[in-house]
Order: sequence, then C-alpha cells, then structure tokens
Amino acid sequence: MFGAPTSTVDITFTVDMSQYANSFSTVYMSGTFNGWSGTGNPLTDQGNGLWSATIALPENDSLEYKFTIDDWAVQENFAGGESCTKTTGAFTNRFLAYGNMNMTLDTVCWSSCMACPALPPDSVNVTFLVDMGAADSIASDGIFIAGSFTGWSDVTMTDMDGDSTYEVTLALAEMSSYEFKFKNGANGWESIDLSWDSTCVVPGGFGNRSLVVDTSDITLPEYCFNTCVACDIVLPTTSVTRNAEFKLMPNPANAYVQLVFDDEFANTERTIFVQNAMGQLISNDLINNANTYNLNTSNLPNGIYFITVQTTEGMLTKKLVIRH
Repeated sequence: MFGAPTSTVDITFTVDMSQYANSFSTVYMSGTFNGWSGTGNPLTDQGNGLWSATIALPENDSLEYKFTIDDWAVQENFAGGESCTKTTGAFTNRFLAYGNMNMTLDTVCWSSCMACPALPPDSVNVTFLVDMGAADSIASDGIFIAGSFTGWSDVTMTDMDGDSTYEVTLALAEMSSYEFKFKNGANGWESIDLSWDSTCVVPGGFGNRSLVVDTSDITLPEYCFNTCVACDIVLPTTSVTRNAEFKLMPNPANAYVQLVFDDEFANTERTIFVQNAMGQLISNDLINNANTYNLNTSNLPNGIYFITVQTTEGMLTKKLVIRH
C-alpha cells in the first residue's frame, strides 16, 4: 500500500558571487535534501554575479545546506555561531526551517548570512586648474579648493611654475557628481556673476561650480577665478543692457545650428563662444555686421551646450541641445 504523496513548497535560493575572487564554472546547492550531491542542484546565473535556483522541498521541514562550486571543488566556510548556520559535530552548514508556504529567501553573499557589502567606487584622478592672474592680489595664506568631495574643507592648490595658475589633483569616485569652488585665501570664496556667466554653475544653487566625473582621468579647463572661462577670454562683467536678442534655429540641433540676430546685435562686432556642459570652451569666432551665423555641430557629441554672444557692452548666453 502506497502512502499519500508528500506536499511540497517551492523555495528560491540566491547567492551573490560578485565578490568571489577566483574563477569557476557553476554554483550548486548541496545539502541534506539531495544527499550532499555536488552536481544535483545547479544554480542559474542571473547576471551581475547572482546565482539562483528554486527547489521543491517537503513542507514543514528543515534542511542543512551549502553553496558549492564545480562538484565540491570549493565550498562555503563558516566559523560557527552565524545567524543562518547550524553546527553539528565538526560541520557548520547553512540551516533553514520552513513551513507550508512558498518562499524567496534574501540574497546572501558567498560564505555569509548577509548581502554582500557595498564596495567603494572606483576612483579617477581629476586635476583642477585656476588662473589667478586677473586677481587683484593673492591671499597670503594661499589658494584653495573646497567642494562636496572634501566635505567643503579646504585643500591647498599649488602654483608649480610661478605662472599664476594653481592646481591640485584629487582622486574622486567615478560616475559621480560634485560641486566645488576655488578660494583666494581661507575666507576668499569666489563669486561668479550668474547674471552673465553661469555655464559652469549648478542651476538654482549657491553659485557652486558643477562637475560630473566619468570613468577616465581628466584635467579640467583652466578656469579664471570668479568666471567659467579662461582668463584670456574673460567676458564683460555686465549683461547686455539693450534689448539685444538672438535665436538658435533649430534647437535641438543635428548637423548645424543657425544664430539669427536682431538689429541690436547684427550691427555690432560679436564674438561667439561655444561651451559644453562642463564649461569647457569648444570654439570661439569673431563676426561683424551679419544677421546670421552658421555653427557646424555635426562633430559635437549629443548633449547640452551653451552659446554665448559677446559684444563690447556685455553678453547673452543661451542653451543649445545637440541630438544626432
């Protein structure tokens, strides 16, 4: 006479192998439920280092188990006393008691009862440059940089060759955003005039410079203190006082954008500056007595740019989107 079939529950197990240092082929579950087989229950690679399996087990039961690699080539090791383990004689294994409901267990790190700890982000070297040549004087205590990457504490910058350009290289987390300012002395925070020069500044903030770090070392443009550009192209410190205007057509742009000037702009000498979202100067060009100006954008990457028109009376900046 046959007994009644045993009811089962589905339990999903997931182990994070992303911080396991050595190479391997397959992760398995070995335990009391499969006679500690080294190959009976392989896990499936879910990507990002996660391996998982759903196993049907008799309901209202318990099991001891371990995650193993390549038919017991490697097994998890526990010291004993961990929250997810049970020690029987000389053996310490994972232990699970469960009821009559399907379960998905929390992801655990290899040889741990917990999720894998977050790893510190990789860092890149970022070199900051500030030109103090246009400053009225240099503070006796030095030139500094402070930002969100230092907790707004001062870091000393150095003029390596006496040319009034101060620099410092800092290791910053890749794929991160930061804010910062240069300082002429411990109390000499720079102040960028947002009414005419805001291309390097965090929108809607406190006049802080913005920085987005990618995955490669970078040397930032040589900014002039208190501006978003180099000292040799410093723009006037007043905005255009007349009703001068220009249009960007089309915007977003693809292969080109045309600047269309009204009469107030068209009858003046103008310099056209193109900067990217980091404030880096892409190009500048001087034009006279023209109603339009065609800017080739075919070789510029997709993104946000700032077009500045400078006259002897001031300047006006507009945002351009390039989308190929």
